[in-house]
Amino acid sequence: MRESILKFLEEYRFDGIELDWPTAAQDWSQFKILLKLIGAPLAKRGYTLAVALTPEDPVDLELLPIVDLIILKSWRVQLACASCGRTEYPVLHPGPLSFIVQNTSKWVEQVSAGQRSKFVLAIPIFGQRYTLKFSNLTDVGTLVQKSGKEGVYTKLRDGKLAYYEVKYHVNTKKKSLVALIGILVKNK
Repeated sequence: MRESILKFLEEYRFDGIELDWPTAAQDWSQFKILLKLIGAPLAKRGYTLAVALTPEDPVDLELLPIVDLIILKSWRVQLACASCGRTEYPVLHPGPLSFIVQNTSKWVEQVSAGQRSKFVLAIPIFGQRYTLKFSNLTDVGTLVQKSGKEGVYTKLRDGKLAYYEVKYHVNTKKKSLVALIGILVKNK
């Protein structure tokens, strides 16, 4: 895997890679092994290694010498998991400023001022469409059955919408539930 990553970076002249492992918190030891395996070879050749972490991921200061950037996501990721009996999940969306402060401060408070330059805050500019389990319940935290229909333009099947698709959806007054940057938009 290391060699294929390095080959790809060299061939396409990228500056580095960003690893976004949605279930890192559940597979933390495996995630760290992967970072250690690819971190040194990337650094040796001058490439950047970034990792994207969610609020659910643990604060692990052992990552600091391995990675160049830690991207702190300001939204939650919770996946359906058939093997663990969780086939429904609440509507999760980017959090308000208090959520962002709470979940980024747990990292920032534990590192020295010199190490803080490794942190980047990721703020999404996308929406998520859902098929609700109960169509009459539309508050944040409502259970969903699955991701919603694809976007009009992007055609992404997992219900993700570009900002302009969210705007289109709101402007056309279609019945929907769309989460965007911590704001719940409902149309009837």
